Amino acid sequence: MTDQRHIDSEDLALYAMQLLSNDEAGIVQSHIEICSECKNELIAAQGDLAVVALSVDLETPAPRARERFLQQVSREKRVASIERAAQVEASGALRMPSAAKQQGSGGKLLPWLGWAVAAGVAFSATSLYRDRVQMQATVADQSAQLKAETAQMATMSADAARAKAIMDALTDSSAMRVTLNVAPAAKPVPQGKATYVANKGTLLFSANNLDQLPLAKVYELWLIPANGGAPMPAGTFRPDGRGNGNVILPELPQGVQAKAFAVTIEPDGGSQTPTMPIIMVGA
Repeated sequence: MTDQRHIDSEDLALYAMQLLSNDEAGIVQSHIEICSECKNELIAAQGDLAVVALSVDLETPAPRARERFLQQVSREKRVASIERAAQVEASGALRMPSAAKQQGSGGKLLPWLGWAVAAGVAFSATSLYRDRVQMQATVADQSAQLKAETAQMATMSADAARAKAIMDALTDSSAMRVTLNVAPAAKPVPQGKATYVANKGTLLFSANNLDQLPLAKVYELWLIPANGGAPMPAGTFRPDGRGNGNVILPELPQGVQAKAFAVTIEPDGGSQTPTMPIIMVGA
């Protein structure tokens, strides 16, 4: 591996590519810690590796390709070692750094770099980054799709629950059904119908023949408790162009028994207490 003074250029290149055995790598590491010349040559080799790695698209080699590459490196190292030993024996002197060595490692390193690039010894950071960005985009798309599907299912579930509550109220045998009327003189006669299930707090109300109101006014429905309590707001509504209006499933507490229902005219937004006069009432 060495000429007792310096590490061979090829071995420095293999060390830079992490292709030496642990024992050989240990020898190189110990030497470059005390030899500035070999340390500088190693830095140059690492720089050449970095330039090649940035200038080509690298791929992770197949296991068999990498194994063949390492076997080839081992054979070439053995041949080079035999040749150097023969030269030293023939000359009877220690081999000193050659002129090519003094000029830098680029000329000797490039053949090894060709092997490294072909076998994919260096892992491609660009490829990893691209894969990571693609994975993040895929996860984001899947997350957005899942949120949309969840929201759609929640809406469908709410609609189904509302439809079931309406059907239950219309078919409940315990429901209180009330018709609200005004004085017979009104032409046409406004009329309202309420269906109320006390133990569920479910109320359905519809009215017809109602007069149109100013924009600042609304009709408000009231539940008058049977226990003599204050009238409870049960929803506001505006009639359509034919005088029809309704209140469907207002928020009411469960278990309140109703004595009667009434309708008044209130400011837009409704009131907490009814404003006289009462337009319609029914029990």
